[in-house]
Amino acid sequence: MHLKLTLLLLITSNLLYSNEITDYLNNLKNTGTSDFNKEILILKNNSLNNLDNSLILFLNDSLPAVRNKSYYLIYKKGVSLSIAEQTTAVHILLNGCKDKNGGVIGKLLSYLNNFPSIVFDSNSKNKVNDLLNQKKIYHYKKLAKLAGKINTGTERLNKTFLDPNTSKKIKWISALALARQGSIKHVNFCLNLIKDTPINNNSVSYLIPDLIYTRKNLQLTIV
Repeated sequence: MHLKLTLLLLITSNLLYSNEITDYLNNLKNTGTSDFNKEILILKNNSLNNLDNSLILFLNDSLPAVRNKSYYLIYKKGVSLSIAEQTTAVHILLNGCKDKNGGVIGKLLSYLNNFPSIVFDSNSKNKVNDLLNQKKIYHYKKLAKLAGKINTGTERLNKTFLDPNTSKKIKWISALALARQGSIKHVNFCLNLIKDTPINNNSVSYLIPDLIYTRKNLQLTIV
């Protein structure tokens, strides 16, 4: 009797929280208005699995704003959980990188770059590699840096780096990712390019974060 009552309460609770999620996303869809306090309650009251199940339809909604919010909730829940659950969240977010909207993909890649590399399993790495091998890539810098961070996509990154038709910007980004993976050749490429770059406020503002990303000790002598 007690077991049946417990199961009934659990099912009822899950349904209430599921309705809480769907009501919130439907309201967002109709009004375009977010509610930070409601989102906090949703994240507090729901497991990652319950969120994922409740958001399935919204992850495929016609409105980018609704898809964005759905992935945001997955990200905010997932990033605070155990390694195993973070891995699950990463899978969901990577599946979303097939979205047709570049803005959605950009946000997803930003979220993914905030997860520690340890939570990216072989399946996740394969998905990132597949994204790098697409004909059309949105937000190459974010994707390349993610690949460099989790040590995947090396062949594609190097191919892009060596392609004579690759722009200087994309070549630099590819080199950074390969340097992060430990390629001395690309560490030296980055170092030599920086030495030839005039040092000013503009160059420092983007060079320093890039150098920190490589996690290599690139020492420069500035005259």
